[in-house]
Amino acid sequence: MNQFVEGLRRVVYDATVGLVRDYQTKILELVKIEAATLYVNLLQALRRQVILLVTVLLCLLMIAIGVFALPLAVIYFLPLTPLVKAALVLVFGALYITVPLLALRSMLSEKRWMQSTGTEDLISRVLNKS
Repeated sequence: MNQFVEGLRRVVYDATVGLVRDYQTKILELVKIEAATLYVNLLQALRRQVILLVTVLLCLLMIAIGVFALPLAVIYFLPLTPLVKAALVLVFGALYITVPLLALRSMLSEKRWMQSTGTEDLISRVLNKS
């Protein structure tokens, strides 16, 4: 009878230890997923703040450089006809708008942020393990 009780104890002990290990593994996976979610949310908030900051700085820079003053001053002193000067003003205006927009679009894209911060790898690792 003693051997039976000892055998039963071992079986119960092994089963309990196995269940605890499984529980720990699942809890650890959940914590990793929660941490990754928090990291991604934090990164998105940071990205929004950077976009806002860059937009404000860009606007201030555009004003400081003089969207109107610099091209107008250059065009004013060029010996050209008024029609050519008007066309040049339009070209400068288009360049001052499109070049910064294209740069911002490239620099602040979500895909670029995901790659540069390593979030893409983190998400793939977390999703592959669960």
